[in-house]
Amino acid sequence: MPHGSFHPLPARPSRLAAAAFAAALAAAVLPGAAASADGDEPAAVHARLETPAVFDDAAGGDANADDPAIWSHPDDHGGDLVIGTLKQAGLAVYDTGGRQLQRVAAPAPPRPGDEPGRFNNVDLVYGFRLGGRTVDLAVVSDRGRDTVRAYAIDPAAARRHRAPLTDVTDAAAPPVFSASPTRSTTSAPPTAWRPGPTGRAAATWR
Repeated sequence: MPHGSFHPLPARPSRLAAAAFAAALAAAVLPGAAASADGDEPAAVHARLETPAVFDDAAGGDANADDPAIWSHPDDHGGDLVIGTLKQAGLAVYDTGGRQLQRVAAPAPPRPGDEPGRFNNVDLVYGFRLGGRTVDLAVVSDRGRDTVRAYAIDPAAARRHRAPLTDVTDAAAPPVFSASPTRSTTSAPPTAWRPGPTGRAAATWR
């Protein structure tokens, strides 16, 4: 990632609806569940909307809906985003109306016999200093290519319901989970944070 300081720290063919993304959308647009009348059990919460289904098969591009992150627009909650991983199908970005704004493809294998990209989990970093400007990032673990990818989020595009992500990953970044980009040992979702006002950020996996 050029001009920034981001530190990653190591630590089928069934049809699947995007239930994780639907749950994330419910969290983004619904108030918390009220307690039931007897106070013992929380009331049920029903989603008002869902993202379109994706399919984990060849016809659906092996889109296995997995991990979502909700990005909060700094000025206009109408521009909030749900960013979700689709494993070998990359990333999908939705607005809080459930409309897909962008699909980011996972990288193809660079050479015969290499693994393709496989976007496993996503987290957010707010206020990252990149090339003299401050941006928010979607940080993605790519288990297939054994690396961490970063995407800058454009608030103006998000507000206009346009594609908001730009890849700012350093092309020369080394493998982070193992000695080779063809073998990955990461298994848990990432946690990303910005420790203090330095503009630096870190991410951990285990």
